[in-house]
Amino acid sequence: MEVLDLDKFIPDENKIKLGGKEFDLTFIPAEYGFRLQNMMDALLEMEKSGKLSEEDSKVLMNIVFDILQEKDESVELAWFRKHMTHHRLIKFLPRLANAVFGIKKNGEEDDFDTSI
Repeated sequence: MEVLDLDKFIPDENKIKLGGKEFDLTFIPAEYGFRLQNMMDALLEMEKSGKLSEEDSKVLMNIVFDILQEKDESVELAWFRKHMTHHRLIKFLPRLANAVFGIKKNGEEDDFDTSI
């Protein structure tokens, strides 16, 4: 059996800037994918209506905070709350879904290089 080289599954570079800090979201640890997967209904509803329930927004804010803190340990909750506005979160979530699931905003799968 041939070795599956997972290093060949290379997504496009994916960076964001928030509060003067730059975060590389090209590779997101799998645990966040599982946490976000539980929020897919809320993410799909947000994409349609641009709205999130208060409960869903709190869960998603916690996930986003954890991801940014994973990328930069200096990120503190007070800093995150100061810089992550509702509008920014709504703009950020489709990009995060692409980074985690390889899904573009139009619902198509991303075209990662999957050749082996």
